[in-house]
Amino acid sequence: EEAMAALVAERSEVGRLNELLAAQHLVVKEQEKTISAHHELLVTLKVELVDKSEKTEQLKRQVGLMEKAQLREKAAIMETMQNQNLSLIHISEPTRLLSISYAVFCLKKKKREDENNYDDRK
Repeated sequence: EEAMAALVAERSEVGRLNELLAAQHLVVKEQEKTISAHHELLVTLKVELVDKSEKTEQLKRQVGLMEKAQLREKAAIMETMQNQNLSLIHISEPTRLLSISYAVFCLKKKKREDENNYDDRK
C-alpha cells in the first residue's frame, strides 16, 4: 500500500509538473508573438526613418539650389540696375507660397550727372 501511495503521489507530482510546463510553454509562445510584433514595428520605424532622412536630404538639396538661384537672380538684377542706371530702393522678403518663390524690387531711375549739375545751378 505504501508503494501504491508513493506511486500515486509521484504521478500526481508529474501531472502537476506537466501542467506547469504547459503553462510555461504558453507564456513562451506569447512572448515570442510579442517579440515578433516588436521586431516588425522596429523594421517599420527604421524604414520610415530612412525615408524621412532621404526626404530631409532632398529638401536640403532643393533649398541649396533655390538659394543659388536667388543669388544668380540678385546678380542679374544688380547688373541690369547698373546697365539701366537704376538704384535699388527696397527689396521685400522672398515668399515661398507653394512651389513659387518671389520678391518685390522697388527701383528708381538715377539722375544723370548733367541733370544733377543743372539742378545745382538753380
